[in-house]
Amino acid sequence: MKTYFMCMIVLFGITETVNIIRHHTDVVLVGAQGDLSRKYLWNSFFRLYLKYSSTNSTFRFFGCGRIQSKEGQKITNEILQDRIKCDKNDVNCVAKRQTFINVVKYLPVKTNQDFEDLGKELDSSKKDGVSTGRILYLAIPPSAYVDTSYKLYNCCYHANQNSWTRLVLEKPFGSDQASSQKMATDIYKYYVEEDIFRVDHYLGKSVVKEILPFRLANIEKLEYLLNNKHVERIEIAMKETIGVKGRIEFYDQYGVVRDVMQNHLTELLALITMDLPIDITDQKAVEQKRLELLGSIEKVESKKILLGQYSQYIHQASEEKDNTSQSMKTPTYASALLKICSSRWHNVPIVMVAGKHLDERSSFIRVLFKNDRFCVSGCNKLNGSNYDNIRQIIFQINPNELPSPGILISKSLFKPYLPAALKELAISTGHTGLYGQSINDFHFYIPIEDRDAYTAVIDDLYLGIKTGFVSTERLSKLWNIWSQAIEETALVEPRKYLEGGDQSLNFFIASDKLQFIRPSIIVEDLDTDLKQMQYNSIPATYLGHPLIVIEESDLLQALANHIHALVWQTIQSKQSFHLAVSGGKTPGKLFKILSQMQLPWQYIHLWLVDERCVSLEDEDSNFNLLHSELIKHVDIPYLNIHPMPVDKLGQICNEADQSDQAYEDSLNYFSKFKLNYVLLGMGTDGHTASLMPNSDSLKEKHKFVTFTKTQNLKSKRMTMTYNLINNAQHISVLVTGSHKNNIVMELLESKNHLKYPILGIKPIKGNMTFYIDFHAWLPKIVDIYS
Repeated sequence: MKTYFMCMIVLFGITETVNIIRHHTDVVLVGAQGDLSRKYLWNSFFRLYLKYSSTNSTFRFFGCGRIQSKEGQKITNEILQDRIKCDKNDVNCVAKRQTFINVVKYLPVKTNQDFEDLGKELDSSKKDGVSTGRILYLAIPPSAYVDTSYKLYNCCYHANQNSWTRLVLEKPFGSDQASSQKMATDIYKYYVEEDIFRVDHYLGKSVVKEILPFRLANIEKLEYLLNNKHVERIEIAMKETIGVKGRIEFYDQYGVVRDVMQNHLTELLALITMDLPIDITDQKAVEQKRLELLGSIEKVESKKILLGQYSQYIHQASEEKDNTSQSMKTPTYASALLKICSSRWHNVPIVMVAGKHLDERSSFIRVLFKNDRFCVSGCNKLNGSNYDNIRQIIFQINPNELPSPGILISKSLFKPYLPAALKELAISTGHTGLYGQSINDFHFYIPIEDRDAYTAVIDDLYLGIKTGFVSTERLSKLWNIWSQAIEETALVEPRKYLEGGDQSLNFFIASDKLQFIRPSIIVEDLDTDLKQMQYNSIPATYLGHPLIVIEESDLLQALANHIHALVWQTIQSKQSFHLAVSGGKTPGKLFKILSQMQLPWQYIHLWLVDERCVSLEDEDSNFNLLHSELIKHVDIPYLNIHPMPVDKLGQICNEADQSDQAYEDSLNYFSKFKLNYVLLGMGTDGHTASLMPNSDSLKEKHKFVTFTKTQNLKSKRMTMTYNLINNAQHISVLVTGSHKNNIVMELLESKNHLKYPILGIKPIKGNMTFYIDFHAWLPKIVDIYS
C-alpha cells in the first residue's frame, strides 16, 4: 500500500535521508443515492477522509448510479449537505466538510461506455511515485453483484505491484448455500479472495469489536469459565420494535433467519465461543479459529426452530405487492436452539432470538453461568436464592435502557481487566433489575469511543483489516449451519403474534427442541380467502389500540387463547389471576370455550364487571349466565367466585345496604384493585359495562364500584367504574353483530366519553385490544359467511 521516495535535506551541513509516504485512494460507491448510502456510507466515508487525508494521503470519491450526470450530481450534493454533520466546536471537521463535498463527483454507470469513462477518470489520478488503492463499493441489490463487479473489473481493477483493489459487497450473499456458492464462483472469475470484502456491519459495532480483546485481557479467569463445566447456557438476541413495512419484497425472499440469524447472530456466537489464538491481531489465526468453531456447530433442524409473523405483515404485503401467497409463510420472528460439537461446549444450549415488532429494541450476547452456590444466612429472606447467585456476562450491543452499549459482568463473578478501548461507568436505571439482577450487582464497561458501525467498517476496509469481513470459506460454513432448517421450514406457516410484546412467543427448551409455552392468541387456521379479506381491508389499530377482526367463532377462540396464555403466564410466578367479565349472549359463547380448556381454576378468581338489579337466579342475570356456561362446568373453589351482591337478603339493589361498597371491599381484599384481565362489551349507544351515556357514574372520581341508572334504563345496575377498569393489566373489548357497525364507525369521529362511554376506557399502565367480528366491522360481507 505504501510507496517511498528519497528526499535529501541539507541543514547546517548535515545530510539526512527522509522516507515520505505517498498514497492515493479512489472510492467508487455504486448505488450512491440508495438508502444505505444516504443513512450510513457517505458519512462514514467522510469520517475516513477526516481521519486519514493529508498531503501524503489523498482521496477522490465517486458516487455512481443509473441516472444522468447533472441530476445525479445534484442529488448527491443534496445527500451530502443533509447527511454530513459536524459538531460546531470541531474546527477540523467543519473545515474539511465542504472540501470533502467538493471532491465527491457523480458519474453514471448505466452503459458499457459509462464504465469505460469511469475507468479513464480513475486512471487520471495515477502519478509516478504514488501508490494507489481503489475501493469499489456495491450498495446495490445482490442480483446485480456479478454483472457490476465484472464491468468494474474490466474498467477499474488495479493489477500493479504497488496498488490494490477492494471489491465490497453488502449482504445478503445469496439466499441459500447453492446461490451463495454460485455468486462466489462467478466473482472468483475476476477477483481473488484478498480483493473481496463482504460486509457484516454487526462486526463493526463497538461492543462486538471488543469481545476478543476483553476475553484476552481476562484470559486467566474468563477462559477457565467459558466451557460446559461452568456455562448454563448462552443467549444471543436481536429484538426490534419496528416492522418491515416498505421492505416486504426483500423479506418475502429472505425472512428473519436469512436476514439476521444466518449471519449476524451466528458471527456473534463464534466470537464468544471460539478458541482464542495466541495473537488476536493475527488475522489469519483469528480466521482459522473462527472457522474451526463454525465447523463444529450442529446443523439446525426444523424441530429446533420456532417461527412467527407479526399480525399486520400480510396487510402490509397487500399494500406493496399483488400476490401475497408467498408472504403467508414469511417469518418475521424466529428462535432457535444450537449445539456445538466439541469437548469444550458439549451439551451447552445456545438460544438465538430475533424478531420484528417485539417489546423492546435490544441486541445482546448473554452468558449465564451455572448456579453452584446456596445461601444459608444473610439471604434477604429469599429462601435460599439471592441476586449474588446469578453469575453472568452480557455484551449489550444495542443499549436498550442502558446509557450506552457496553459489557455487564456480575460482581459475584470477578472484577475484570480492561482492554485499552473500554472504561468503567457507574450506572443506575429506574428499574430494580436487569437480566434478573439488581443493576447495582453489575460492573459496567463501555467503549471509550462508541463509533458508528459503518465508520468502523470503512476504517478497517481502508486499512485492509479483514477480520470484520466475511470470507468465502466462512460464508459457506454459515450457510451449512442453517440451510437444513431453512429448507425444512420453507412451507411452514409461522405463528401469528400481536405487535409490541405478544407473550405467546415465550418458549422453553424441551430436551433437544424448542416449544412455545402457550397457544397463540391469534387464530391461525383461517380459510385463505378469509385471511386475505382480513388483511387487505383492516387497519392494525382501532382507537389507538390493537385490532383483531375475524369471523365470530374464530374471534372467540382467539380471545379464549389470549386469556388461557395470560393465566398460565401469571400463575408461574405464584400469583392469582383475577378475571372480570361482562354478560351477554356472545360472552356466553366465550364462557363455554373457556370451560373446555385446561385451566388452573384454583388460582383464578372470577368477577363481574356489571350486573342487572335482578335476582342472581333470574334469566337476565349476568351471574346466572356465567354460572350456567362456565362455573358449573369447572372445578373452581367457592371462595374464588365473586358475584355482585345485588340480591342481598331478598332486597334487590338496596343502596342503604351499601352492597356496592361491599364489592369494593372484596376487590381490595383479594386483588388490591389490580385486575389481571377485564372483558368488556359495547352497546349500540357506545356504553360499556353499565357505564351509560351521560350518567353520573362516568364522572365518579373515587369509587371503584357504583350503582348507575339513566332515564332509558328501567332498573338499576351495579357496575365497575373507570377507576377500576382502567387500572387492569389487560382489557379486551368484544364487539359482534352487524347491528354494531354504526357505532363502530361513529366512534372514529368522536372523543366524547360522556356521549360514548367506551371512549373513557384508557388503561393507565396496561394494554387494550379490540376483538371485532366481520359483521360488526364490514356488514356488507355478511352474506359471504351466512
